[in-house]
Amino acid sequence: MPSLTPSAVLILVMITLQGCGGKPSPEQSSLLDLVEEVRIGAWDDGDYSLTSVACVSITPDSQVLVLESADKVIKFFSWEGRFERQIGRQGSGPGEFINPQQMGIWEDGLWVQDMGTNAIHFLGLDGAEKSRGSFPPISVHDGAGTIPGPSRPFSDGTFFGEVLRWSSAAVRSGAASPNPFLRIDSLGQVLDTLANLPYSWKGNGAAESGGRTTYFSISLKDCLL
Repeated sequence: MPSLTPSAVLILVMITLQGCGGKPSPEQSSLLDLVEEVRIGAWDDGDYSLTSVACVSITPDSQVLVLESADKVIKFFSWEGRFERQIGRQGSGPGEFINPQQMGIWEDGLWVQDMGTNAIHFLGLDGAEKSRGSFPPISVHDGAGTIPGPSRPFSDGTFFGEVLRWSSAAVRSGAASPNPFLRIDSLGQVLDTLANLPYSWKGNGAAESGGRTTYFSISLKDCLL
């Protein structure tokens, strides 16, 4: 088999970790061994090629679904690593994606977060689009940030919303903190605040919240401040 891309290796690690049952104790964690179960993906090998893996999900019958954000497709592999088929393509019509970033199993199909349409696309495993879920953009902290649409669905029909567009000036001044994570209905009504995490400016265009670093485009003059 051709050598694996970093994306393919990442899938290998994610699948292996998913098979680990339970949470290891601190004593066990240092002794944990990763055992290869399957390899998926290859370098320049037709349908097996993986270029920009955004997300990996596993169906109840052990199909491995790989979301390729650059190619706007979801590839289906068997648990043994055999390519089976793919769904999706670029576009704004049913079953198409503009900027897909997240994916998960949903009832007898799957959901895909498309940051190009600011919506959750609900699909059958055959690629047929069943519906879309969205809400109007929500302004946070007097316009310092915007939740443009849902990031993922909850089982009760509501959505998880997070700020995906911050003003770098607001983050640097502290106006963007705390960073809210919300439960929102399809009308854009905020139902619950799930978490409020501090957002701290680290300098040179970098900010940190909840262990995740975000980078902003700022002027060279600001980098020197």
